[in-house]
Amino acid sequence: MRKADLVDSEFRILNSAFKRRFFMPDDIEQIIMKTCDLPAMPAVADKVMRLVADPNTTTEQFQKVISADQALAARILKIANSVFYASVRKINTISDAIVMIGFNTLRSIVLTASSRDIYKRFGLTEKMLWEHSMGAAISAGIIAKELRIVNHEEAYLGGLLHDVGKVVLNNSEPQKFSKVMERVYNEHISFRMAEQEVFGFSHVDVGAMVIRKWKLSETLEMAIRNQYNPTWLSSDPNLMKLAAVVNLANQFCLKLGIGHREPVAGLPLEKEEALVILKMDADRLPELLERALKAFEEEKSYFQ
Repeated sequence: MRKADLVDSEFRILNSAFKRRFFMPDDIEQIIMKTCDLPAMPAVADKVMRLVADPNTTTEQFQKVISADQALAARILKIANSVFYASVRKINTISDAIVMIGFNTLRSIVLTASSRDIYKRFGLTEKMLWEHSMGAAISAGIIAKELRIVNHEEAYLGGLLHDVGKVVLNNSEPQKFSKVMERVYNEHISFRMAEQEVFGFSHVDVGAMVIRKWKLSETLEMAIRNQYNPTWLSSDPNLMKLAAVVNLANQFCLKLGIGHREPVAGLPLEKEEALVILKMDADRLPELLERALKAFEEEKSYFQ
């Protein structure tokens, strides 16, 4: 494909995405519903989300739900005893782990641990999608904690779920999604461009619908829907910053090669629009990238 054609195609995709950002035509939603099997939130995660939303929830209620899933309980104990939640004593019970971690962080951990349930298979493609989601979640959390301008748990979930639409497309139409990946890697075009041409919509559209179906926050839905164009949310500075954090976390993974065939070492992060939105000094990038890679290598084993 000629460069001029690529530019024209990208313009058409962005123009289409712009219309969906503000209008989201019913026919697009209907096409997605006919094409994709939108997954239900994993059962344990759904229960935990409901408990977190209830201000009267007790530690005992969390313990009951989590203890019913032995694999999840083991992961939470492992995380509570990790270097990230270092304690002077060993954490042996779920209730102590919950107190150590906190309800909101528990929500993120449970959703991370159980989100693998939405994959219908787990080959190389799924492994790459999973690792990229994990890497983006960790990177977004690090960026948010460093800047202290958005909620780091919300940022973490934004990173974790920013590509959930790709998972759904791969589950629903694996042959078509394989064509998308072939075009991305062989023609060096964006996933959105390839998806638009193969499916007629992109993983961003699908992902936003998943967030809505799971009844997560509208803030999270909008951040994921506009992750590639945070400035479209300029009327809400806080929401724009959240979308920018998710965007930058995705770029971190590209540069580090997390969930990709190889690192894009030459990716000029210092020129990213997200840095302007977040008012981040480019000199801080090397340290944050190093922290993100180290944290990913250490934390991914907790969710295997």
